[in-house]
Amino acid sequence: MNSEKIISFCYYSLIIVLIFLYLVPPSIMAFLFRTDPEIALYPSYKIGLSIYHLIFIFILTLLGFLKSFSKRNISFLFILIFSIEILHFILPYRSFELKDYLGNISGFFSAFLMFYLIRFLINKFTFTK
Repeated sequence: MNSEKIISFCYYSLIIVLIFLYLVPPSIMAFLFRTDPEIALYPSYKIGLSIYHLIFIFILTLLGFLKSFSKRNISFLFILIFSIEILHFILPYRSFELKDYLGNISGFFSAFLMFYLIRFLINKFTFTK
């Protein structure tokens, strides 16, 4: 298996995990992960969860850019990240949190800037004979 296939596999797997974690009711996740449902429904450490959003979206975005740094892929990732959080308005067992949304957007843009900066530096300091 070459590295492109591994990156693609990880990328698509993380998209499936993202959709599952964002759209499944918290009580089912509490059952699956054996935590107290009351804590899963009303967590008191919301900023900590927003940091998890940032980290997860950062990793997903980096894998997406490694897979394909094209306008189509960038648009797909941004629309996915935007729409998955907006769906929390519609779902009765989820609630929209601005902190989570800002964590998602921060993760996307920090990965975008990091990837773009690294690509720029590699192109600038690569010497050809």
